[in-house]
Amino acid sequence: MIKKLVSNALLSIVMDKKARDKFTAVQEQKKRPRRDAGDEQSTASTKPSNDRPAAKSDAKPAPNPSSRRAPSPPSSDEDDTEALIREALESAELELIQKRNKKPMTNERQALIDQAMAIHKSKSHVLDELDAEHREKLTFMALKALDPDLGE
Repeated sequence: MIKKLVSNALLSIVMDKKARDKFTAVQEQKKRPRRDAGDEQSTASTKPSNDRPAAKSDAKPAPNPSSRRAPSPPSSDEDDTEALIREALESAELELIQKRNKKPMTNERQALIDQAMAIHKSKSHVLDELDAEHREKLTFMALKALDPDLGE
């Protein structure tokens, strides 16, 4: 439960909405049982690759990337996931660069950030001193405050 919340929070920071939707779709496909795994592999190896032009009959045929991935379905899912993550990171970096260009850091803003970080450091020892039970209760209360539907 907490792992999923933290994961979603990190994904919302790193990925844009389209990339998160694609990522969740891939994750859901992983969770579903595969019925026709053999059929998918055979059709994947017979499909022509759109990335490369068709090979001439007298030349050596180029290896088909989908045929390399077909014998091991989990690795292709991992490749898809990695590609989605790379795409999301690239788009997030572009967004970050664009936001920085639009709104440069002012001295006042930097001072506010420094002040907030100093306050955070001075107050974080309170959480460190709590025992595991109280920390767990406090975490649950915070999650409940953020998501009222949690725990029902």
